[in-house]
Amino acid sequence: MSLQVANRDGGPQGSRQSKQFAMKGLLARRFLMLRDVTVDSGVNETQLKGKQVSCDNGLKMTAGFMGGTAALDNSDKLNPKNGIYYTSRIVQYQSDPDPKKRHHLSFFRQNLITPSGQPAKKRNLALDMRMSADTSFTLTSYFGKDSQNGAVLPVGGTVFKLTKTLGPKLSFTGDFASDSNEATGRRARTIGFGFAGSLRNGAEFEVYAGWCRLVENGPEDHDKVFRIKYDHKVDANHYITLTAQKKSAVEKSSINPFEGDTTARLDYKTLFN
Repeated sequence: MSLQVANRDGGPQGSRQSKQFAMKGLLARRFLMLRDVTVDSGVNETQLKGKQVSCDNGLKMTAGFMGGTAALDNSDKLNPKNGIYYTSRIVQYQSDPDPKKRHHLSFFRQNLITPSGQPAKKRNLALDMRMSADTSFTLTSYFGKDSQNGAVLPVGGTVFKLTKTLGPKLSFTGDFASDSNEATGRRARTIGFGFAGSLRNGAEFEVYAGWCRLVENGPEDHDKVFRIKYDHKVDANHYITLTAQKKSAVEKSSINPFEGDTTARLDYKTLFN
């Protein structure tokens, strides 16, 4: 732990006060349900003629919790150009990443004030669970997307996916995806299922079909989607890949206007010595 305080009283440049404080290290081996609680904090503030001209304060704490790691990260900073304080409050958790575990969970939550003074929030959640030897489930969800100049776009999405192994070379997948944009009032949902596996010649394939519902600025739209993929390694130096798909309204931003939402592509790769 360290502390430094400086004070200048009067003079041609006016009064000036500053303080710097830092504390790092292990706070406790055990505290309630927490283990190995560590802290990394700092305060750095300066006032000139009674007006605060700089602020860079932060507090970070990590600890073992329920077999994983929990963290708290708070910060306050001053934008000297416009006098706005932009803040960040983060809480996150990561379970034990051991692949032998039947489930894994990660969680992230942040409330902040952007450098322009706008309040915003970000959320991330990821869960995977092995329900049996041949069946697994995953859930991913997010809200808030980083943009230019520290802004956060109010967009989010959630995906549920169930995967079941049907054999040594075949698996089934069913999924549900939702997408939203609070700024435009856009809502989209897609549900579908597919099969993926490999053939006797070693080629890998995927077949997927689904249905999409989109609501944007009032009217509602429905559409079908599909995806077909065939990837064949002819020999060590030659590869053939065939893909065909119809993208959903959820993927609207990724659709090339020169191609449209339905495309087919054939790739052939070879090695030249």
